[in-house]
Amino acid sequence: MKKNLLTALALVIVFSSSALGQFKDTEILKPGVKSFIVDESDSFLFGLFDPSRFTMHHSYSMSYSAGGGHGVALGVYTNSMFFKLASNLNFQIDAQLSHSPYNTFGGTFGEDLSGLRISRAQLNYQPWKNFTVNLSYQQLPRGYYGYGNGYGNGFYYGNPFFDAMWDNSLNQGK
Repeated sequence: MKKNLLTALALVIVFSSSALGQFKDTEILKPGVKSFIVDESDSFLFGLFDPSRFTMHHSYSMSYSAGGGHGVALGVYTNSMFFKLASNLNFQIDAQLSHSPYNTFGGTFGEDLSGLRISRAQLNYQPWKNFTVNLSYQQLPRGYYGYGNGYGNGFYYGNPFFDAMWDNSLNQGK
């Protein structure tokens, strides 16, 4: 009986020590790639780079234009990033990569359209409910300014406020 008890005790000691060897100490583990990219502590640059405050959207568009017996195709990839700095302050930036896969105009026309640009960088601040301040930078292709007809200055031509200001029928009260 004593021999069986010593054998059982020896087996328990051997198997329990090998069972403890199956668990790794967490301090010994090396950090993964995620720990270098995402820092979940509040002290990482004063807590500004919190992934929950950052969103990113991607889009790709293709267009084709023809005229005068020539044509050009243009592809544009846009990466829109939005970062919320505070509840009333945010920053957004649009980076565009454009390329021209087809071009019959010759020369460097297609290469002139291709490239990387920051199409918009904007800081938005809303100190009160009905008051917003926007600081914006835009780099748009030649002839496209988001208003007007693409020729000349769109502030004067095609702007309803400017046209109404110089319309004699409105000034005469008719």
